[in-house]
Amino acid sequence: MDRCDVRNVRVLGTKNGDVVFFTLMINGVFINNCKVVSGKNGDFIALPQYKGSDDKWYNHVYLSLSDEDTKTILDMVQDSINNAE
Repeated sequence: MDRCDVRNVRVLGTKNGDVVFFTLMINGVFINNCKVVSGKNGDFIALPQYKGSDDKWYNHVYLSLSDEDTKTILDMVQDSINNAE
């Protein structure tokens, strides 16, 4: 990943806990409404989705990130949250 940046980080409180949304910029391409999801194997990045007429969810964007890239992005999101407080 040559150039990566995290922008517009926002934490929304829900009845199921906090959800973190952010904009991911990779090599000049902006991907809005990414979010951090807590899974059974730790946090991961969920890309924007839409619900089809068949009630299934589909990704707007497909992105293959290495474990290292994912960790870097999650660290940048956390740093942005920490700096906003």
